[in-house]
Formats: sequence, structure tokens, C-alpha cells
Amino acid sequence: MAKLVNKLREIEGGGTIDVSNDEILMEIILDCSKTNILNNQPMDKLLDIERQTQDLCYQLHIKRTKLLCDIKTEQNRAGLHGKNGINPVVTNKIFTTFSRPRITYGLEVVKLQQKELNALEIYERKLLKQIQGLPDRYANVSLCFTRDNSNYKFIEHEIARRQLAMKDETSNSWFTHIRIILQKYSLPTAFEIMNNPPSKTLWKKQIDSAINNYWEEYWRDEIEQKKSLKYLNLQELATKHPHNIWKTTQNNIRDISKATIKARLLTGTYTLQADRKRFNQHAVSETCLLCKTHTEDRCHFILKCTVLESPRSKHLALLKQLLARKISTDTAEEIFNDEELLMHCILDCSMLTRMGYIEIQSDIIRDIEEISRNLIYELHNLRAVNLNKV
Repeated sequence: MAKLVNKLREIEGGGTIDVSNDEILMEIILDCSKTNILNNQPMDKLLDIERQTQDLCYQLHIKRTKLLCDIKTEQNRAGLHGKNGINPVVTNKIFTTFSRPRITYGLEVVKLQQKELNALEIYERKLLKQIQGLPDRYANVSLCFTRDNSNYKFIEHEIARRQLAMKDETSNSWFTHIRIILQKYSLPTAFEIMNNPPSKTLWKKQIDSAINNYWEEYWRDEIEQKKSLKYLNLQELATKHPHNIWKTTQNNIRDISKATIKARLLTGTYTLQADRKRFNQHAVSETCLLCKTHTEDRCHFILKCTVLESPRSKHLALLKQLLARKISTDTAEEIFNDEELLMHCILDCSMLTRMGYIEIQSDIIRDIEEISRNLIYELHNLRAVNLNKV
């Protein structure tokens, strides 16, 4: 009895129970769950199953958004943020393997609202941009169901047919949501899938191909509408394949820093005076603050500014020698005599193949990327030093 009394006093945090009252002690001994003397907090979890007192979809959306925040914090803490020397290809693989399954787990059994899906999509885009060291304002070029129903007499099969036949586009039904997804990616209709269910392997390949084709076309349309992306090769866009900037970058801090700066120049998110004038509500001059002669845009920064001539001449000479040695002297001269071709060669050399000038092999791309990466990095550093003196 003494041990019981001491334990009760520990639970109550200091002995508020009247141990001299025999009736109270007997009530606790017989059934402590039916007395209000002990502060029995209702358990919210049992085997990680939660009681839902509010809308399940809303609660799930809140939890997944919080999970995305936690993942972002964990990635920053682990150094997966594009500024510590880890190649974004590796970081993206880690995110795809370990983080995305945690985010999407269980979402296939609930119907989230469009605004909730958009919020999750926006946050994941921010994560993918952060991995590459790109700002949030960068364009989003950078991020079904089936079963083997060989026996069509299953009651689930009949329910699915009825739901698909009865529910219209305004319904909040899960089957309507699936119909919209299938239409979006130009996949077979739900009725066709149920009548002729494909194998799991074939269906996964078909889904991957349809999703890839849809988003590649979407990205191409977006790129054509944005002038800042004119140096980006449309033909090289492919899901699950990194851009040459990241494919040729080594896993060290210095190379990642260089590639990040080049990626910003390629995507038009590297802030120059022309950009400040375009996006600033106050009067800002677009003239280069270093040479004070011309508008400071990407072409001026990379090829024309006289203050930055020292690193430019050194690396352009190396690039010209490489093109003459690996391809031909005439091709090298033609590229260097045309500013647009030279800009394409420096920012995204695969554009030259698309434009029909040369067929660039992977080893040449690697060498061109290394030279252009070093060129842009030294131009960036020299510009920053001179701007501090202005």
C-alpha cells in the first residue's frame, strides 16, 4: 500500500491525493480509468494510428507541409543545399530516394483539394531549386491506379464501373480525380484499363513515358515564352537526366560554386544592371558600373566589359584552342566571330549541336563546360571586387 501511495503522489506531482480516504483509494485500486482523481490524458496515438476529429484531407495536408519544412531543415543541416560541394545530382537522388516517399506516403487514398496539392508542389519546387542554388524566382523548368483484375466479378470492379459512369467532372469523387489525371497525361481511360489491365511493368513504363512527354512539352512552351531562357537548349530537356552544367561538375565546394553561378547566368537569374532597371520601381541606370559605357546584360558581362578583360582573354583563348583542336579551325573561327554563337557555346554548348554547327561529343562537352565554368567564376569574382571599390 505504501508503494501504491508513493506512486500516486509521483503521478500527481507532489501528493494532492488524500491517502487517508479509504473510499478514494479503493476506487483507484478497482478501476483507476473511471475516476477523475488521476489526470488520465486520452491517447491520441495507438500503433501510430491517429484519431481524426477534423477533416482528414486538411489534417494530412498540414502534416505533409510540416514534413516538407522538416525535410528542408534536415537537408540544410546535412549540407544538401547546393553550396557545400555536393553535386545536385547526388542531392536530388537522396531527396528522391528518402524524402519524396515520406511526403507522398498515403496520399493515394485521400482526395486533397487543388490548393493543398499546389502548396505541396510549390514547396517541393523550392526544395529542388535550393538543391541547385537557384533563387525562388527561377522558372519552373528546372520538378494511377491499376490492379490485376483478371476476375471481373469482384465487387470492387463493379463499384468502380458504377462510380466512373455516374460521377461527373464536378464531383469530389476519387474516381473523378483519376479520370482527370488520365486525361491530363493522355493515358488510356479507366474503362480501357479495367477491360484490358496491363502488366505492372508495362503500366509503370507507360506512366513514366506519358508524364515525361507531358512535362517536357510544358517546359518547352514555358521556355519559348521567357526571353531570359533563350540560351537554354530545348532539345536537351529530359526528365531524370541532369543538365550538362551539373553532369560535368565534380563533388567539391569550388566546382559547385562555379556551376551555381553559371546556372544563374544561363537561366537569367544572375542580377546585372539591366535586370535591376527592369525590376526596380526606382530610377536605376542599366549602364555597367565598371566600364560605364554600355548596358550591362549577360552578353556585355561575359564578352565586352573592358574591366573584366584579363580573365576573359585567358579563358577564351583556351576555348578557341580546344575547338580548333577537337573540331576544326574554321568552326572555331566561325563561332568566335559571332557573339550569339559564342554565348551559346559558353552558357550551353549543346545548343551548337541543335543549331546544326557541330556534333559535340561528351568529352568535348566536359572540357568546354570546365573552361566556361572557370571563365564565368573569375568574371564574377573580379566584378564583385571592382563593385566594392565603386
